[in-house]
Amino acid sequence: MKLNFFWNLVKDEPAVEGNSLSELLIEQNPSNSELLDFICQNVPAMTILKLGEEDATEFESKVYYDDDFDDQDPNANVGYFENCVEGTTSILKEPTKISFIVREAENYYSPNDMNTVFFSQITRPIITIGNVCGNDIVVAIYGPGAGPSGPSGPGPDQCPEECERDCVNGTENIRRFRARNDYDSWRGKGEFYIYSIYSDAVTYDTGDNGELEITGGALDYVFHQSGGVKGNNEFYYPDHSIIIWDRETDGDRMKHIWYEDDGGGELTRDITLSFEIYGVELSWDIPIIYRSKDDEIGEDIVEYCQLIDPNGFEYHPSSDVDFFMNERSQ
Repeated sequence: MKLNFFWNLVKDEPAVEGNSLSELLIEQNPSNSELLDFICQNVPAMTILKLGEEDATEFESKVYYDDDFDDQDPNANVGYFENCVEGTTSILKEPTKISFIVREAENYYSPNDMNTVFFSQITRPIITIGNVCGNDIVVAIYGPGAGPSGPSGPGPDQCPEECERDCVNGTENIRRFRARNDYDSWRGKGEFYIYSIYSDAVTYDTGDNGELEITGGALDYVFHQSGGVKGNNEFYYPDHSIIIWDRETDGDRMKHIWYEDDGGGELTRDITLSFEIYGVELSWDIPIIYRSKDDEIGEDIVEYCQLIDPNGFEYHPSSDVDFFMNERSQ
C-alpha cells in the first residue's frame, strides 16, 4: 500500500489479505458506506500524507487531519483522532514518529479553480490522474527540483564590460535557490511561486522642449513554480528563464516576489517597480494574481549591473530563502 496517496483512487484496490480499504471499513461499520460515498462526491482529491522523520520506525497512534489551519501561525493547532477520541496538538509539535494526516492535495485543481485567472498562468504540466464519482482528479505535476550540476556563467573576472550581463547577453535566469523553511508545516514539501516583474519594450521620443519623453512600454511579469522544496538549505537548480534583458528598453531593475502555495480564492495585488531607463527614473504599477491562503515569502530587487552566478549576488526574499541569477545562452 502506498504511504502518500489519493484516497478515492486506491480505496477499492486490494490492500490487506486481498481486501480493499473500503471493504475493511464497511466490515467494521456498515454505515461507513455512506461516509465513503460522501467523500467520493465532495472531497474527490482527499489524500493521506505520511509525516515524521525520514528514519523513523515507530508509528504514532494519532491520525491527524488538516482543517485548513494557518501553517505560519505559531499559535495554530492541528486536529487529530486517537482511538476515536478527538483532540488537538500545537502546530509547533510536528510528529517525529511515522504519522499520517488526512487533507486535500495542494496540487489538485477543482473545476472552479480551472476557470480562474490564476490557473491560466500555471506553466507546470497539468494532467488528469483519474475520475471518481464523476469528478476528474486534475493535478499539476512538479518536475525534479534539484539539478546534478552546479551554477554556470562566465564569472566577473572574464568580463571586461562594466556590467557582466553585457558580456553574456543571454536570457535572464533564476539559476538556483535554497530554503531553510519550506513554509508548509505538516503538509509535506513546499510549492514555491515566483513572480518576476520587469518593464517591457519601453520607447522614447524627444518633445518640443528637447526633453526626453517616454512614449511606450509597461510592466509585465513571468510566473514560475518550483515544487518539492525542503527546508534543508540545499540548492535547487530550476533554471527559470525570464526575458532577454535589454537595459535600454527594459530598464535596469527587476523585482522577484516569492510565495508558497496554500490555495484559496483569487486575490489581486498591485506591485510597483521603480527603475531607470534612458537616464529617466520611472515608476509603474502592475497587478499580480495569487491566492488568498498563499504565504508570502518575500521579495527582492535585482539590478542589471549586479554580478551573476557563479560569483554573483545572493538575493534574500526572506531570511530563510536565498536565490542567485545568471544569464544563459538558450
